[in-house]
Amino acid sequence: MRTDHSLKRRLTKNSRALRLWHQERTILDITETICELMEKKRITRSDLAKRLGKTKGYITQLLDGRTNMTIRTISDVFAVLGCEFRPDYAPLDSADKAVNGTGTLPKNFRTKRLAKKV
Repeated sequence: MRTDHSLKRRLTKNSRALRLWHQERTILDITETICELMEKKRITRSDLAKRLGKTKGYITQLLDGRTNMTIRTISDVFAVLGCEFRPDYAPLDSADKAVNGTGTLPKNFRTKRLAKKV
């Protein structure tokens, strides 16, 4: 995912805003990965809802980021899609570290989204 660094700088002037930025980015990364898997496996939201024993509306809210996903929910979604979720992490870029007061690291980093087939 490409980040517009100027927009990010404007939106993350303090540590609270920065945490919110990273929360939203994480939600987006996970929901995008789920949607990519669903598309690849030709699974509809209705199909996913049936597999999870949930309503289609719940799945829509989950994938739109309106419902808080627990780690258990994420694990369940990946399992019914035939995958195992494996989170990955990356160091904060230097601008983030300056806001948080934690020093500096190289500015460019990418997070990896991993989903291993079961």
